[in-house]
Amino acid sequence: MPDRPIPPATRLWVSLARTYRHVSRRQARALAEVGLSVPQFDVLATLVRSPECGPRMGELSDRLLVTEGNVTGLVSRLEDAGLARRGPDPADARAVRVQLTDEGRALALRAVPRVEAELDAVFEGVPEVEMRQLQRLMRRARRSEPR
Repeated sequence: MPDRPIPPATRLWVSLARTYRHVSRRQARALAEVGLSVPQFDVLATLVRSPECGPRMGELSDRLLVTEGNVTGLVSRLEDAGLARRGPDPADARAVRVQLTDEGRALALRAVPRVEAELDAVFEGVPEVEMRQLQRLMRRARRSEPR
C-alpha cells in the first residue's frame, strides 16, 4: 500500500482536520485567558446571540452539534459558575430554556472579540473572496451527507 497515491478527498479531509486542530488550539489558549474552555465558550456565544428567553436545551444541542447529554453537562458547569441559568419555557411546561446571567453575558462579550481576533490572525493571508468560496465548497460537501 505504500505505493498507492492518497486520493484527493482524503488529502482534503486531512488538511481540514489539521486546520481545525490548529484553530482549536489557538482558540483554547485565547479562551484560557478568560477562564473558559472552547465548549463553554460555544455555549456562551450561542446564548449571547439568542433571544432573551434563551433556547430550549434541545435547540441548544442542535446549534452546537452535540448531544443533549453533553449540553446538559456544559450548562450544569456554567450554572455552577454563575454564568447561565435554566428556567421553564412558558409555552411548554415540559421544556427548559437556558439563559445567560449578567456575569455570563459580560464574559461572553469579553471572550467573543478574543476568538474573532484569533480567527482573523489564522486567516489573515486568505482573501475574503477565497473565504467565501471555501464556505460555498463546504456547504456543497455537507449537502452530500445522507439524510
